[in-house]
Parts: sequence; structure tokens; C-alpha cells
Amino acid sequence: MLLLLALAGALALRWCLAALKASAMAAKLEKHFPGATHARPVVGHALEYWGDETHIFATTRRFIRERGSQFYVKMMNEFAVVVSDADGTEAIMTNSKVIKKGPLYEFLLQWLGRGLLTNFGSSWHRRRKLLTPAFHFKILDEFGPMIAHHSTRLVDDLMELARTTKGTVDVVLPVSKITLGTICETAMGVNLQDYGKEDEYFEAVRTVGTSVTYRLIRPWIWRDLIFNLTSYGREMRKCLKVLHGFTRQVIQERKKSHSVDEKTLNGGGQILRKRRLAFLDMMLAAQREDSSLTDDDIREEVDTFMFEGHETTAMAICWTLFSLGNHPDIQERVRGEVLAADADWQAVNALPYLEMVIKESLRLFPPVLYIARENENGIQIGDKVVPPGVALDMMIFEIHRDPVHFPDPERFDPERFSPEQELGRHPFAYVPFSGGLRNCIGKRFAMMELKIMLAAILRTFSFRSEHSMQEIVYRPELVLRPKQGIQLHITPL
Repeated sequence: MLLLLALAGALALRWCLAALKASAMAAKLEKHFPGATHARPVVGHALEYWGDETHIFATTRRFIRERGSQFYVKMMNEFAVVVSDADGTEAIMTNSKVIKKGPLYEFLLQWLGRGLLTNFGSSWHRRRKLLTPAFHFKILDEFGPMIAHHSTRLVDDLMELARTTKGTVDVVLPVSKITLGTICETAMGVNLQDYGKEDEYFEAVRTVGTSVTYRLIRPWIWRDLIFNLTSYGREMRKCLKVLHGFTRQVIQERKKSHSVDEKTLNGGGQILRKRRLAFLDMMLAAQREDSSLTDDDIREEVDTFMFEGHETTAMAICWTLFSLGNHPDIQERVRGEVLAADADWQAVNALPYLEMVIKESLRLFPPVLYIARENENGIQIGDKVVPPGVALDMMIFEIHRDPVHFPDPERFDPERFSPEQELGRHPFAYVPFSGGLRNCIGKRFAMMELKIMLAAILRTFSFRSEHSMQEIVYRPELVLRPKQGIQLHITPL
């Protein structure tokens, strides 16, 4: 009995100390930032956020409307400052001491390990330097014909769906399967169909993503020990065996057959070869120069490419189709530009209005709608101080809707990205690929894929959206999705 009383007393003391520390932190933050709303004792703002991902997203948007572009949130004894303005975003993204992603990214570690997305510190700097030559524009040019081939597959799939489906077609699934195949070929140099793995791999990726999202909004299963006991945890482990096993298999096969000449790449990333290399080949070549780069390190980076280059690109394509399906005049204009150009991918990649359309879609519907960073040393945002230990959440979705930089922000208007209108705009008012030190290494590749895929669709179909923008219910998962899917009426030209 005495032991139990002592234990209860120790727990109570620990709770009281944590509560006092949290109270002191709230007092510090309130000198510079308003609270999201009145914080309740103990739980803070947690009850306001109680609900599914749709509710959490809508609640954050409401707080931004009510409290402004910078405010703090208290969840039990944890704090975060939410930022949705360009100046605040610049202060965070350009700070060399704030490059570690937020704690919720830890839930991706089972899948991605310490790949470029989740890595930090000197290890991140070393990997970033190692991988940058793989995204040299001359390297990327080699992938153009392959992306064009996959865009033909996408058109064929949509044609079959248009022929066999009555009413609307939800394009998310067929587009996602094609972008997964595309990034698999560019990241690993293999065709999932040749391995008979296309459906299995696709389902494994989707299941892991669903499991991570499920976990994100349920703090009681944040600990690995508890999450692994849930049905989602068990299913995720099965799927990770599929994903990791396939990547390891491909790595071993490529290592056995590798015969890349030492002159494959020079220091400037020049291509001196006859056959196309995948990112995996670049990593294996680097491994021969640096034996500290292990097979597991390579697996982490390849899996990270698979994750980052798959669903983000798929949803960017789908949201652009949705936008064009609601604006037939803009759809006809960009189709006219595409049809007037040569059909080869280089010509498509240079089309200016198509690029403006894509940028405007990425503004309204950024696939990655927020970015979180840890704040270990404290940071100055303008004349405000965020103490150490307070997380930093940048809401890209709302940064892109700031009327200071984008008047009438809910309107779809590609002219916002004409050279004249882009001139002088705040460099952090538009950050669909992040910015600063941790900007997306694959931005150029992603834009090339988006242009080639969308041009192929525009050449072949006209389409009309079933839902208006006002009817869309946002369902943020690892990427921004609509609850209704992207339902299009598709008509072959």
C-alpha cells in the first residue's frame, strides 16, 4: 500500500510540475501570440480539435480566420505556433537551425527511415549533397521519354474508363497507379508490371499511408508499442515487408548486374553514357565511392523517392483536372496551346500557359498542405520570439490564400503566374515545393511530369467537373484529397 501511495504521489508531482511548466510556457507565448481560443485547464485546445482529419483541418482554418496568421495552440502540455503568412514562413524556412521536421514525421520512420524527407543535421546535409546531381537537368532530360510512355498508358486507361463507365469517373485511382509506375521506373529502374507487383505494391503504399494518417490524429496510439498492437499497426507491418522487401530485392539485382563505367557522371552531372540510369543507379555509383553509404541507406532514399514522387504528383494532376473541369474557357485555352505545339515532351515542357495553369492549381490545392518543424533553440519571427520547445507549423494551404499576395484568393486564375504578376511577389508567398534550405529536391522533375501527363490528357479528352470548388470537402491525409474524389465527365475528342 505504501508503495502504491508513493507511486501515486510521484505521478501527481510529475503531473503538477509539467502543468506548471506548461503554464509558464503559455505565459511566454501570450506576450507575442494570441491563443487559438481560450485554453481549457490541462487539455488546452485539444477538445477543439477532437474529430477526424476533415474536422481538424476545418478547425485550423477557422482559427486562422479568427486569430490571424500567427497564433499558438496548446495540446495538453505540448505547444505549437501556427504560421500562415509569407514573412513568418520565410523566417522559419531560411533559418539554418530550424531544419528538423516536426515530431509527427517520426511516424514515417518505419517506412522511410532517415531518408531525405525525415533526416536532419549533418546526415541530411551529406545526403542532400550526394543526391543533388541526380536531379541535374541533363539527368532529368533522360526521363522525358519514359514519362511520355507512362502518359500514353494513362490516356489508354482513362479512355477505357470513359468507354465503360456511366456518368462520372473518379480519376484519382487511375492517375495514382500511373504516377506510382512512373516513379518506380525513375527511382528503381524497374517496371512493376514486369515483376507482377503493380497491384500488390500499390495497395501496400495506400495501406501504409492510411495507417500513418489514422495514427496522426489519435494521440493515444502515438507510442510504437501501442500502435503496433492495433489492427492498423499489424496491417502496416505486413505492407512494409512488401515495400521494403521489393526495394531490397531490386537493390541486390541492380548491384549484381551493375556495370556502370566510372565516367557515368562527372562532377557537373554531365551524362556520358548510352543507357538511362535510375536514381538507384546514381546511389549505387556513389556507394562505390563512399563505403559508409549502406544498402539500408540506399533503400531509405529510394523508398523516400517512391513516397514523395507518387501521391503528391498524382493529386497535383487530379486537382489541375478538377480546376480545368470547372473552367471550360481556361481548359480550351490551354488545350489550344498544347495542340499547337509539337507532340514531343521537350516542346510540352516549354509551354508557358500550361505551366501557369499548373502553378495556379498548386496554389489553390497544394498536395502537401502544411509543413512542421521542430524548434530546439528558439526562433525570432519578425519582432516576436518563439521559445525553444514550441513546434512550428506552416499552413501552406492558407499561405497561398493570403489576399495581400493573391487578391480574390479563392478564384482560379492562371494569370497570377504570368511573368508580369510574378515579378516582385514575396518569394515565400507561394511554396508548394517548400522553400529555403529544405526546398524540394525533385521540383523540376515533378513539374516536368505534370506537364507531360496533363498535355497528353488535354490532347485526348475534354472534361467537366461534377463538383464545384464550393462543394468540395477537404480530406487531408499525407496529401490533400477531396472527400468526394475528383469526379469528371470525360469526353474523348
